[in-house]
Amino acid sequence: MVNFTIFRLSISRSYNESPIISLPNKLDFSHFKISRSQFSRNFGNAIFGYSPQISVSETKFTKITNNAIVISSNMPTEFSTSYVNQSLYSKTNVQITKCHFDRCKSVTEDCGGAINCVKSNVNISNCLFFQCYAKNSGGAIFLSQCTKVLLNSNAFQKNEVEFSASSCHIFLAFDLKISNSNYTEERSNTRAGSISLPSCEDILFSECIFSNITSKYTGIIELNSGSTTMSSVSFYNSNCEAVIYASYLAKLKISKSVFAGITSPAIYWNSFRYANLTENKLCTSNTTSFDGKFKENIIYGEDTTFNVEAAVINLELYGTVVPPTPTSTPSATATPTRSLPPATRQNLVIILDNTPDPTKERLVIIISNNPKLPPRTPSPSINKFKPPPAKQKLINTQQIAMVGGLILIVIVIIIYRVTRKERIPEVNASVFNKLDKGGVKLPRAARMKNADDFFD
Repeated sequence: MVNFTIFRLSISRSYNESPIISLPNKLDFSHFKISRSQFSRNFGNAIFGYSPQISVSETKFTKITNNAIVISSNMPTEFSTSYVNQSLYSKTNVQITKCHFDRCKSVTEDCGGAINCVKSNVNISNCLFFQCYAKNSGGAIFLSQCTKVLLNSNAFQKNEVEFSASSCHIFLAFDLKISNSNYTEERSNTRAGSISLPSCEDILFSECIFSNITSKYTGIIELNSGSTTMSSVSFYNSNCEAVIYASYLAKLKISKSVFAGITSPAIYWNSFRYANLTENKLCTSNTTSFDGKFKENIIYGEDTTFNVEAAVINLELYGTVVPPTPTSTPSATATPTRSLPPATRQNLVIILDNTPDPTKERLVIIISNNPKLPPRTPSPSINKFKPPPAKQKLINTQQIAMVGGLILIVIVIIIYRVTRKERIPEVNASVFNKLDKGGVKLPRAARMKNADDFFD
């Protein structure tokens, strides 16, 4: 068993189809580690192969044409364009931290523009995926047959895929956690605008933000099985058939989430049999709705806040859309709740730095999709944020006088050079006497004209 470490490697403009770093199973690496390296404008894979432990940290991958990182059982026996398929039954632990994937593509594998990983336990954290692309699935990340997957504190921006999931396509994962991540301006030309999770179990989303996601079919997140829990997840200004598109035997529980600026149903479900919605904030889109073929009632929790007016509910299957009235009476010390009028139900108010101290300034953001609603002024108790006044610079008269003097000097020099005439140099009379004694007789005009030639 050998540990292999690469530190500060930089490779650019490699046009060979073979991987730059290949880890064949003939070399029994127990741990492969690479850090603080750079790969740019390479046609082949930057890292390809298998090892029980693979760690990639603080490394930048730029314009890799054929997947930046591939962890697969298809292993090359030599650096060539031909690959030999070899079955590997053991799994590897892959850890990728603080890496930057910039404009990486998938051409031959068709999946996972930045990362393509099979049969592994994967931990990806504090990474940036920017403008990655795949022809088939997973514009940035493609994972398959992974026992445990953790995606934490990552940023996905402007990734694109032709078929499914511009950010992540994860197939057959049994323990999946996605947390503290941002997904911005992602695009799928077919389905699953950002994330697709077919045949996954025990899925957890927490503290994630999805904004400006686009897909032609299905939703931002696509589920078809397993149990999914979403807590504190926000969806803003996206254009898909639905925000969450689920089918088959998927189970879903959503809490403390925000659906704002959505022009499609919030959730499309083939069967709401296992849906459980609690503690959701106010929806702001007039067309936001629960849609699908409802078979059983949705059970609302007592702490649910849902924009009922904006929901499209099939009353024949429901019978009612009003949440049940809490049986417990509120305590005297509890803050009384105030129902909003219908016109203001279309507003979403977000208060940042919500401190009880009235002397501190708070920033208030009001999001509204109702064009008839007049602009709303914040409460007098909320201080308006005003930037400090800019300091006025005093004009120094002495500096102006100095600058004016310099400009005047420059103008005088320019006028002098333009108007001055070329003068004939004055030559001592003794010079002409020497010329006369030497037998050189020149007219005086010729002498004056050729005086400079004499001294040369």
